[in-house]
Amino acid sequence: MKKLKSLFLYLIIVGLLSNTVFTRSLSSDEKINAFKKSVAAEEIANYSKAIDYMKVLYDDYKDDYLVNLRMGWLNYLNGNYNESEKYYHEAIRISNQSMESLFGLAYPLFAAGKIDELIDVYKTVLKIAPNSFRANLQLGQIYLGKKDYLNAKVLFEKTHNAFPSNFSSNLYLGWTYYYLGSSQKAHKLFTNALIAQPGEKSALEGYNLTK
Repeated sequence: MKKLKSLFLYLIIVGLLSNTVFTRSLSSDEKINAFKKSVAAEEIANYSKAIDYMKVLYDDYKDDYLVNLRMGWLNYLNGNYNESEKYYHEAIRISNQSMESLFGLAYPLFAAGKIDELIDVYKTVLKIAPNSFRANLQLGQIYLGKKDYLNAKVLFEKTHNAFPSNFSSNLYLGWTYYYLGSSQKAHKLFTNALIAQPGEKSALEGYNLTK
């Protein structure tokens, strides 16, 4: 009798474990399918539908990094900038060393004109990765637009030192030197920019101004 009870208990436990594994498998399948359908909708620019496919998952996956990251991206594409920020902040909370979620947050902040918050985002990225080309370049562009040429120079020199042949590094450092009164240095950089992208309008303008 004891052996029978033990066997019965064993079968119940195995059954419960099997059911748990099966449920998790179904849940993973649902997640994969939702992403697949969402991506297909995004590809035809049906962003609202792409969001709807992800919303089906959200209650069960509100602490999932990838779900929040995608919701941030789709809401940005759909022009829902506040919603986009909310989901990107959740992704950052879940994975606070993730640069992709910080770069993602930059999109709705820029679109909404929240420049001070955007600066903070790039500064956070640079704490994680001080030599990030993208963060240095884009923060430098903000400073250049604000006419803060000295801070822009520091950032653009980092990108240029790392990638001396890069068009953007040469172009933006060239304009920075131009505004700081270093026309000779600027001319050389505009020349390099035109080698990288012959005839590019901004580089050509800078080149002619510094002849």
